[in-house]
Order: sequence, then C-alpha cells, then structure tokens
Amino acid sequence: SSDVCSSDLFYGRKSTSYSKYVVNKPIEEKFYSKTDNLIVQDGAGEKDLNFWLQNRHDSLSKSEQGIYKMVDTIRTLKAFKTYQEIVQLATTGYKVMGYFELGPVYKLYSRNNIEGSRVRLGGRTSNKFSKWHEFSGYAAYGFKDLTYKFSVGYRGFITKDPRQMIGFNYKNDYEILGQSQNGFSYDNFIATIFRIRPLTNLTNLQDYSAYYSYECFPGFQNKIALVHRIYTPVAGFKYTYLDNENKVQTLSNIITSEIRISARLAIDEKYLAGEFERVSLGTKWPIFSVQYNTGIKGAFKSDYKYHKVNLNVMDRFRINPIGYTDYVLDAGKIFGNVPFPLMEIHGGNETYFYDPYAFNMMRFYEFVSDEYASLSVSHHFEGFFLNKIPVMRKLKWREVASGKVLVGSVNAKSSQLLLFPNTLNTLNGKPYYEAGVGVENIFKILRFDLLWRLSHLDNPDISKIGFRGTLQFIF
Repeated sequence: SSDVCSSDLFYGRKSTSYSKYVVNKPIEEKFYSKTDNLIVQDGAGEKDLNFWLQNRHDSLSKSEQGIYKMVDTIRTLKAFKTYQEIVQLATTGYKVMGYFELGPVYKLYSRNNIEGSRVRLGGRTSNKFSKWHEFSGYAAYGFKDLTYKFSVGYRGFITKDPRQMIGFNYKNDYEILGQSQNGFSYDNFIATIFRIRPLTNLTNLQDYSAYYSYECFPGFQNKIALVHRIYTPVAGFKYTYLDNENKVQTLSNIITSEIRISARLAIDEKYLAGEFERVSLGTKWPIFSVQYNTGIKGAFKSDYKYHKVNLNVMDRFRINPIGYTDYVLDAGKIFGNVPFPLMEIHGGNETYFYDPYAFNMMRFYEFVSDEYASLSVSHHFEGFFLNKIPVMRKLKWREVASGKVLVGSVNAKSSQLLLFPNTLNTLNGKPYYEAGVGVENIFKILRFDLLWRLSHLDNPDISKIGFRGTLQFIF
C-alpha cells in the first residue's frame, strides 16, 4: 500500500509491503480484541545493509537508493548535526554529552522573591549509558535565602514487554503547593520572565518516594507508591493553630506517610515513545484515571490518618460541522481530618502562559477543598466562523472557546487544625467560574486567549480579565 501526504513545505510518501500472510483461515475471537499499537523491537533502527538485503521484500529502485545515500550524507554534515542538537535541546530541554544529558536547560537560572537569583545544575544518564536504567539529580542554590536544594533519583525497567518499572527519588526543594502538573515549575526560566506577580507562596518539601508500575497492556497503567513527606514553611510564613486556651501556637512542620495506588485506562491509546519517556498521541475513547491515597499515622513520625480518592475523566468528541469539544471532569474527597497543606489546593496560574489543566484566572494558594468537583470544557471550531472571512481563511486561524467551573468545601474539623493564611479561602458553597475565547493555529504554533473571571470577584489582588498565550502544535 502507498499513502502520500503533502503540505506547503514538503511531500511525504509511505509504502507498506506484506509477506507470509495467510487467507481463508479462521482465527480465534480473542485475536481481534488485541490492541493495534505498533510495537517496534529494540535495535530495529540499527540493522546493517546485509540485513536489509536479505529481509527486504523487494529491491530498491535507483531513485530510492539515491534517497538513502542523500539521507546518509546529510547526517554527516556539521550543519545538520547542529540543527538536530538544537531541536533536541528545544523539545527535551537536555543537552546530550556522551553518557550524560545536561538539563533541563530552562531551569539553569530563575528568580523569585524568596530565593532571589537561583541557579541549578543537573541532568540524567543518557541512552548511551543504558536503555534499561536511568539515574538523575540536580543541585540548586538561592543567592537570597543562601540555601542549597537538591534531588537524586533512579528509574529502571524490570521488563519492557509488558512494561514494568521501579523508581526511587529523594528531593529537598521548594514547591508551589497545588500547582497544575502541566504548569511551568516555579524555577523555570520561562515562568520567571512571564510571571504576572512576584512569587511569595513556597513550601520547603522533603520528599522520599519509591514506586512500582505495571502496564497490563498498552493503555492500561497501574502504579503503587510509598511516599514520605515533610512540609516546612519558608520566608517568614508559619503554620499556626489555636490551642485549648484559644492561644496561637506554631507548628514547625507537617509529616505524612502515604501509600498511593493509581490506575489509568486509555483504550487504543497511541504513543510517541523513546526509551523511557512516552508522549500520548491520544485515543478515540475516554481516558479514565483513579487514585487512592491512604495516610498512615505514626509511620516515620507521620502525623495524620486519612484516605483520599480522586477520579478524572477526559475525552474529545466531534460536533460536525462545527469542530470538536474537549472536556476534563475531576472529582475527589478526603476522608479524615487533615490541615490545609494536605487538602486539594486548587491549581491557579500566575503566568501569562495558558494552562489547560489550571484555573487561569485563579491565584496560587487562593482556594482549598477536601471535597471537590470541577469541569473544564473547550470547543475548537476549526475555522467554522473565521473561514467565512477571506483573510482569515487564508491565514488558517481557528477560533476556540472555553469554560471552567469548580465546586468544593472543607469540613469544620479540618479547617480548625491550622489557621488559613490570608490568601487562602474555601469556596463557601459558591462555585468558581471562568470563561474565555481565543484564536489558535497562529503561524501554525501560537494560541492566544482572552479570559474572564466570573465569580469570587471580591477576593483581594485578583483580575477580572486576563490575557494568556501558549505554543500549540495542531496537525
């Protein structure tokens, strides 16, 4: 078979040939229930010329031989190697140096009000070192707080088919509690440049973790982890509470030990995979994720006993002829009484970069819940309106609309364990709303959104209208 695709820049052709196939022979029903993901064997891209001469179904034409020679020649050019290194650096953040990869480069320098100028140096072992074991780590230093931070970690395969991994990590560093996993970490140079307001809410976190993950089949991942954490306030911030005599007392830190069990189901999910990292290319089915955490009081001086449950569902569906809709439904509950650092501190965004998994008009450390549910919806019109304007049709800009809602509460006993800081609030039975409109596919890679905050408008230092942008690749 042969497929041809084209764009304004290049033409591509894919050819597929088959051999040793069998027809008119019944196959067991379970054969058709298997995933159709393409599994590439290790070393498939490193076969020599003799292998292909013996195993290629058909000989190469003269023009095809010329393409192979051209590609091999290009790979030897210094300019191509430099371009390849730049692309790899931009996409992964790492600079390959033999058995070691230096990075992420965008975390080498950052700045915030607590640490002042911060420098960080770290990296991980490369695929040349091993395709089964990876060691990583970093050391950082703040020139204002005069404090070192560091992390060391390991992850490795038990088997690759099925995919089984174990990992260990220790980190002693600052964090923004509750930040979206998709957001730029506070020590990212890009976050430093595009931060809306000075960063003041950081927590020192000592994190010891070990995990085992097992993928029953592509798209169904399971993980169990042991996590021990010590939360310590920094920069003059304190954990305070009222004693039996109604006097304010100070708690030096919060210690927890947890068992975490999680599962993620994405039927027929496709991946773009390296040796360790994988990027999801999506699936036509909903993606379900569930996580259960249990706190073990007394284990390694842990202070609290509790249970946490979280369920997340995301999906995409088309509404012809006006584009497609993405949605994310997230809900959770904590059983037991915990102080606010262990609750769900809802993810805000204080940069000019749009974060699809955060509340972009919410501040960091603004809302907290121990029982919550949220819905995020965005509809991509794919030019349904803009294509009616000749200039817009030529530019291929596409319109998008979004909306998010959050409800949540905190039980009375949990709210009394620690006094809330001035910036932190409960939703008090009043939902949080935000909405936006935007344009994507600008120069093929840019998206800009105009956003409105629609509730809790009396909270201090908030903005009712905001502007966010992001890099976004749409094929």
